[in-house]
Amino acid sequence: MSKLHSMDLDGFLSCAHFGVEPVQHKLDGFSEACYNDNSVNELIDALKSRAADATDCENWKISKNSWREEIRTALEQAMFKYVSENELK
Repeated sequence: MSKLHSMDLDGFLSCAHFGVEPVQHKLDGFSEACYNDNSVNELIDALKSRAADATDCENWKISKNSWREEIRTALEQAMFKYVSENELK
């Protein structure tokens, strides 16, 4: 689990203020598709669901655990982008 997973909004604000980006995350494959095709609320809703989406797992050839991790990665990127573009102005 990356350090950003446990970071709250204040942490995101602080990092964004100092120009720090979540460089540990490289969006590719499923995480990139999630980031590009879903809103923050949709990503949060996906994580709230009790089970990974079986169709996504089959189509992307990923495990249920990978599905959740990829969604978290996309969500962190989306939250960081939102904070850096909106909260620091």
